[in-house]
Amino acid sequence: MTVTDASDHAVVTTQLDGMNNDQLSELIRDAGKIIAKRAQDIRQFENESLVGRSFKYRNSYSCPQEEKDYWMLYQRVLSLDHDGTPWGVTIQTDCYGKMECEEGPIRSIGDEIETEEFDKAAEKFRETVSFRLS
Repeated sequence: MTVTDASDHAVVTTQLDGMNNDQLSELIRDAGKIIAKRAQDIRQFENESLVGRSFKYRNSYSCPQEEKDYWMLYQRVLSLDHDGTPWGVTIQTDCYGKMECEEGPIRSIGDEIETEEFDKAAEKFRETVSFRLS
């Protein structure tokens, strides 16, 4: 149902006026499902090109004071979940030396980097973990 002008609006209004609350609720539920599916399809389409690519961004805690309060967070998108959200691995070592490696949804994508740069950061991460555990 597309409303393009005032006469269409009058027809739609008349149709809606003839519906009871249960029918209107069902119409709204159905419209919500259609909108959600379209949003999922758009996300899927927009994010497909991210799979297999690597990214990084400068991370910090809430109120960095100096340059030393920043560190790099590296990401590699491995796949998309059922909603089209990028899913991948994230690694970082914060300004205090705390190391994190997580697999899960990637909600904020950094700047694209070459695969080799991510691989180098991952290798350094692995070496540091190995050293700390030995």
